[in-house]
Amino acid sequence: MHDYTFEVTTGHEAPARVSVILRSSVLEEWVHQHGRELTASERYAIAKISLKRQLDESETPESVSTAVEPRVADVDSIASFLGF
Repeated sequence: MHDYTFEVTTGHEAPARVSVILRSSVLEEWVHQHGRELTASERYAIAKISLKRQLDESETPESVSTAVEPRVADVDSIASFLGF
């Protein structure tokens, strides 16, 4: 498991911490489908974009949960978007 913690702010509010958790089972399934490991930089990029997507999908930043857990389909979509 890889856990990335980010501070999210709406401007005037105190920052809130949001964790993006890349579960080992999700990463292992991605490796099984693509035949290679994700690098540390690729995992970090997936975590950042997962957080951004969650923020974009939320009505307000405050409504984002304190933990974001991308699924295999999310990881695959982001990896494809980033070209790896």
